[in-house]
Amino acid sequence: MEEVSFFFQFTFKLWKTCFGERPAVVLLYDSHALFGYWLIRHLIPCRPFIWYHNHDIAEANRLKLFSVGWMALKAEKRIFPTVGLFTLPAAERLVYFPVAGWHGKTIIVPNYPAISVFKRFYSPRVALHIVSLIFQGRIDDSHGIEKIIPLLSIPIKNRKLELVLKGYCDPQYKETLIQLARTWNAEDDLKFEGFTPYLDVPKLSSRCHIGIGIFEKKEVMHLTLGTASNKLYEYAAVGLPVIYNSAEHFDKYLTKFAWAFPVKVSSDSIRTAIEAIIDEYASVSAAAVKSFTDDLNFERVFQPVIDYLSSRSLL
Repeated sequence: MEEVSFFFQFTFKLWKTCFGERPAVVLLYDSHALFGYWLIRHLIPCRPFIWYHNHDIAEANRLKLFSVGWMALKAEKRIFPTVGLFTLPAAERLVYFPVAGWHGKTIIVPNYPAISVFKRFYSPRVALHIVSLIFQGRIDDSHGIEKIIPLLSIPIKNRKLELVLKGYCDPQYKETLIQLARTWNAEDDLKFEGFTPYLDVPKLSSRCHIGIGIFEKKEVMHLTLGTASNKLYEYAAVGLPVIYNSAEHFDKYLTKFAWAFPVKVSSDSIRTAIEAIIDEYASVSAAAVKSFTDDLNFERVFQPVIDYLSSRSLL
């Protein structure tokens, strides 16, 4: 019932805003918002240009039957013809949306961080004494954490390791990790950080040294993360080399970068990557920031959206 209540509160506020403001453009972020607009479209005195952005992919078999999410997904095909602009973070996800026969505009907007936000958090690093590895996001058993914890007990290249986990962690899984760290006499080197305001995330990661970008789940959303995983590029934006699991959707985009290190999800493979990073840390850290400022930033990839809306006199 909480989901239904939240959805109707959102839809009412959307109706109130459209009725009062009569906007030229309405940006609807995810299928819930698109569904909400469709329900109130005849109750507002304007016909705005509809811009639909979907960052994720909903899979019907993972949704509760007749839930709001399930109904929104089912309605998406019927609603899509009303959309004028569709944006999404990865080209590989386009096939999961009803764009066949649709006559609107599609623009891929990779989920890169903004220079205006992240430029303040980078500072060059040279000497490493304690090497801090960080994973940011939902903390579960699909990120190779259990393979990293044993490495905390043994210095690598004469450097001590610590692992920082930033984000929500189920209490039971957290206790499992603590027990594993205790087994390896590394409990003090495993650090948990809870939810904080968004700007505290790069503030924390900028004090670390290596970003963990391992994703082992086989869901569609996780198999299309090449340009959709914000954390990979947020790590690079603050000068962190990235360790990621070698997979087609990652390799396609990351193998060209000196700061991206593919691994098999094993302690030995991760250790080898850490050793390589330590050996050339200053150069790969600088390369990560250069990739961010030159290419992998929001300002660059969002410009086509600005150009398109401007061409239609919508900005």
